[in-house]
Amino acid sequence: MSRDWSKEADACDEFVLSAYEFYSVDTVAELLLPSGLLIDKSTQYAGTFEKFVFLNGNKDEIYTRQEIEFISAVGDIATFAEFHKETKRGLIPCKVVVTRNSILDPVEFSIAFTKIINKASDGFNICVVFSEDGIIFTCRAYDFAGNNYYISDIIKTYDQMEELYDDLMYSPDYTGFIEYYSYVRESIRFKTVAGEYPARNRNTHRPAYAYMDELWEIEHDTGISFAAEIERCFWGLEQQYEETYADRVAEADEYLFKIESSRINTMEMLFEAEEMEKLASEAEQRNETMLMQNTAEEENNSEEIDTETKTLLDDPESMIKLLKKKRGI
Repeated sequence: MSRDWSKEADACDEFVLSAYEFYSVDTVAELLLPSGLLIDKSTQYAGTFEKFVFLNGNKDEIYTRQEIEFISAVGDIATFAEFHKETKRGLIPCKVVVTRNSILDPVEFSIAFTKIINKASDGFNICVVFSEDGIIFTCRAYDFAGNNYYISDIIKTYDQMEELYDDLMYSPDYTGFIEYYSYVRESIRFKTVAGEYPARNRNTHRPAYAYMDELWEIEHDTGISFAAEIERCFWGLEQQYEETYADRVAEADEYLFKIESSRINTMEMLFEAEEMEKLASEAEQRNETMLMQNTAEEENNSEEIDTETKTLLDDPESMIKLLKKKRGI
């Protein structure tokens, strides 16, 4: 899949469909090389997801029945050549994993796939999922709040892919893991914000819902149909809210079967240790800067006070006023 071919497909509104139909390890490698996420086109693994998870993955993990069913349904995946980024206590392996989805909603599939990859394989995993609806990028999240992945918007055009490449273009320049991870995370994570409809808007429109409930009751008691009025009112409310992509991600994550690791991830411990050390160092630097500023201010104030005090030695009344002023009296 050449870049020229991709642009032509995009002009015909066929970029996503073509990427899905012509999906192969070689075409994906060619498509992803400009992103800077791959060091070259060589693969480290190409085969079934089952073999990757159960034979090549972490041996101490335990998988639920739902997870096993999902893993069996995925089919083939490919991981490109692994590369490493530095921390003060060791190296963290990074890799790109790709697959094609034809079994689930693209958002649900991408979230589940990423969580299973993170469970089976330590290190920083970047996943790319191809489906008929679009291409989704995800990555592992080292998040103290408990979230273990970041997800991109659904990429539907070549222009969107080019925009992502522009965001990622400096990623190879980072040798330190903290900086590399932060850069990739911010480049791929979706930009929209979750709406408030499920929690707040339902209460805002409660009178309208009560009105529809009354119509249903009258219809039940009298046998007179108010279906047209109920439908008009319902769709009027629905049109006032447009579901955002963030809502879609949150809903998929909420109703998706839970996928959690049953063991401690040593790579996460490396990251957390360096992150905490970095935060402590930054806090110490801020404290030192503030201390130096406060010391300088106190010295200036002291000099000013001494000068002011000396001028008032022969004026007791003014001296008393100055002392009262200092003590806030």
